[in-house]
Amino acid sequence: MIIKKFLHSCILLEEQGRRLLIDPGDMSFFEKKISPEDIGGADVIVFTHRHSDHLDLDILKKFLSLKQAKILAHEEIGKKLKESDIPYTSISAGETKIVEGFTIETIEAPHGHGLSVPSPYNLGFKIDNAFFHPGDCVSLENIETKVLALPVMGSWMRFPEAVLFAKRVKPQYVIPIHDALIGDVFIDRVYDYYRGPLEKDGISFYQLGLDNSLEI
Repeated sequence: MIIKKFLHSCILLEEQGRRLLIDPGDMSFFEKKISPEDIGGADVIVFTHRHSDHLDLDILKKFLSLKQAKILAHEEIGKKLKESDIPYTSISAGETKIVEGFTIETIEAPHGHGLSVPSPYNLGFKIDNAFFHPGDCVSLENIETKVLALPVMGSWMRFPEAVLFAKRVKPQYVIPIHDALIGDVFIDRVYDYYRGPLEKDGISFYQLGLDNSLEI
């Protein structure tokens, strides 16, 4: 599996030519550093929750114009897709589906509490029992995964909560996500805050950008 990050929380997983895209929201594209065309079409697209930095319907339509992907969505996101006549397959917490060769397991992952009242329904996705994307959640336990996508900044979370979340999960690698809110001046400082305590516990903090990837 090859793991690529396209800014903020947008992750692309590639396996033997198959492509699964997670959370291509507006904050991955608003600075115009990349476009959906740069990423290319996907075979499967999943969304953790309805916030626009994770789900943007106009951006989704651009991806679908590149390739008619299979979309998995929980009920709250499904309502938005129906309004735009976008077909999808319903999925709920606790399910495991094999789609386009990917084994996709869903885990209920409560969204952190911030200014959004009520918080949206958030679903975590474990792919091929090796990669876990929690959306906007840092409160889970008993997740077994080799790679954890870890939110590192948000109005709904504190740094220590995210560090403790990663230590509870104990993955081999942590990939920082949800970081478009951090300016370039501070990004290295924020990453160093996580890197130190995690690497003391044997967890590799693997910084992904537009010019590198992680293969597991």
